[in-house]
Amino acid sequence: MNIPIFSSGSRSAKVKQAKLELRKVEELEVQLKNSLNTEEDNAKTNFKNTLLIHQNLKNNVKLAFKIYNKTQLKYQEGISSSMDLLQTYNQYLESEGSYVGSIVDLVSAKLALEKLFAE
Repeated sequence: MNIPIFSSGSRSAKVKQAKLELRKVEELEVQLKNSLNTEEDNAKTNFKNTLLIHQNLKNNVKLAFKIYNKTQLKYQEGISSSMDLLQTYNQYLESEGSYVGSIVDLVSAKLALEKLFAE
């Protein structure tokens, strides 16, 4: 029979190495979970902020349209100049453009959030 009495500590070293690898993997798992939680929180916060901006710009469009309509009435009555009318119309168009941009941003933020939960 061939029974090794002295294994030169290789088995003990392999066990220690395996334990170190296990601790390394566990630490990586914790870091990954923390990273994913942070990414999720950021995506949710970004979506909420984008939604608030979108709602604010929607209200701005309504307000700009009301101002334009009032200026149009004043122009028809001769109280306001064509320059004022043009200026309020341009402001209305700018608010419309910002609103459309906010829709794009909102969809993008929603897709990022959905992508995070799909993975």
